[in-house]
Amino acid sequence: MKKQSTIDGFFKRKYSSSTQDSENLPKIVLDEDSPMPNVHENRFKKTHLENNEIDLSTLERDPGLRKQIYDYPVSQRDTIMRAYINLGPFQQTLSVYPKSGPETHKRSFQVSWFKLFPWLEYSKSLDAALCFPCFLFNKPSGMGHYGQRAFTIDGFQNWKKVGGKSCAFLQHMGSECTSFHNVAQKSCDDLLNEAQDIRNVFETFTEEERKNNRLRLKATIYTVRLCAFQGIAYRGHDEGQDSINKGNFREILKALGDFNTELEELFRTAPKHALYTSPSIQKEILNLISTKVRKMICEEINGGKFCLLVDEARDQSNKEQMSIVLRF
Repeated sequence: MKKQSTIDGFFKRKYSSSTQDSENLPKIVLDEDSPMPNVHENRFKKTHLENNEIDLSTLERDPGLRKQIYDYPVSQRDTIMRAYINLGPFQQTLSVYPKSGPETHKRSFQVSWFKLFPWLEYSKSLDAALCFPCFLFNKPSGMGHYGQRAFTIDGFQNWKKVGGKSCAFLQHMGSECTSFHNVAQKSCDDLLNEAQDIRNVFETFTEEERKNNRLRLKATIYTVRLCAFQGIAYRGHDEGQDSINKGNFREILKALGDFNTELEELFRTAPKHALYTSPSIQKEILNLISTKVRKMICEEINGGKFCLLVDEARDQSNKEQMSIVLRF
């Protein structure tokens, strides 16, 4: 006895050609002990490794041993920088700092320099001084600024140049607000200011836009559904600004705006890419509604008997229009 057809079969896409192609593909034979490859699992592991968060408690504090910020993935740099800023400069206080230089006049790092220069850091591994803000915003290609590499990677050890008008620390800071150090210091302050964070500003802006877009889209969906239920045409002969009758879709939207000044204002001030009134948007919404209707019909029939009536006619633009009637 021939198997009874169901309504689902009329809406399923045929995959005969792809099935034949798959049969001609070579088969992979695995050993019994070898694990079965899982593409989705590997893809998940790769994504997990790229997006996993770094344990901020394990960040290296010694300036001579820690990684540069530009060595971290781009998506993690802001988080790493904020963590370091919250920890502050690494100002290690030792009872005795190592001395270096000529035997006749050896010098060492002085703990009093931390009070004079709050941005200063000391690395015990390098026995050198470094700049905390410059480390945070250092770039691999930005080696042309005065003392940038010495205060970010190599470390400064020439203690005899500290002090006086020609103090190396003062020269590193620079007298202009556009110096690399001052720009880095200003960037640290801006990074900690959450209110000025572009992500927070953008989130606030998009929240308001999201509400407006949803209201416009709801009005469009309601109009599309009304035209579909009444079986009337959507578009008019002339939908221009000076048209007396712009068609059912736009005239209904206009009528909704006449009773709701907020909706009228949203459509009037909306950007062109967020009007949601174009013919393509109308067709997309109508297609979603028809898909949901077909799904409900299939669930209601549930394998029962049904009959299809199909008729086709050519419209004024010489395009064939097909109508399908389902009886059950």
